[in-house]
Amino acid sequence: PDATDFNGLTSLHRAAACGHVACVGQLLSAGARPDIVEPRLRRQPLHLAAAGGHVDAIARLLDAADIVKVSNCFADSVDACGFAPLHWAAAGGHVTSLNLLLCRGCRAGRHQLDWSRFSLLHCAAAAGREACVQILLQHRAEQHHQGKSTQSTVSSSDAVRLFPVDIRDCRGRTPLHLAAAGGHPRVAELLLRHGAT
Repeated sequence: PDATDFNGLTSLHRAAACGHVACVGQLLSAGARPDIVEPRLRRQPLHLAAAGGHVDAIARLLDAADIVKVSNCFADSVDACGFAPLHWAAAGGHVTSLNLLLCRGCRAGRHQLDWSRFSLLHCAAAAGREACVQILLQHRAEQHHQGKSTQSTVSSSDAVRLFPVDIRDCRGRTPLHLAAAGGHPRVAELLLRHGAT
């Protein structure tokens, strides 16, 4: 089931990209590897499912990775652009997919930046994805509160670093700069309410 086409994509890549959950399930049951990487853009089926906002396919892939004990970094792997599945979900405005990935413990996309130093907030703000910006800021606040109120492994300062609201890309732009440049006033207002300067 891991045979590739001329683009280096497997049937699982194709099914995940299109959100065909039944096919994803059949392919995984037949032994397809959920962590297989296509060679050109270094994307796994999970990247493609996240980019398309196919939450059921994402869930099936994450479940399969748990069952076959795929490496812990499976869901956090970055592609040739430096994007983790979380980046693709945020940039695409796929709220349910973003929530699922965060709830399932995806970590790399929270703090790892792509080659341009775009954080998750940069991705969501530049695309005008207000709901995704809200989720990321809410998750940041929850982590901050958790760090203050419990003996959690995530301290309040760690939580702020996970989603720093004024993080700069390689050109010195913050998520607020990108929201303003893109003509996304509601996203800009949301960032300002959360301390962007």
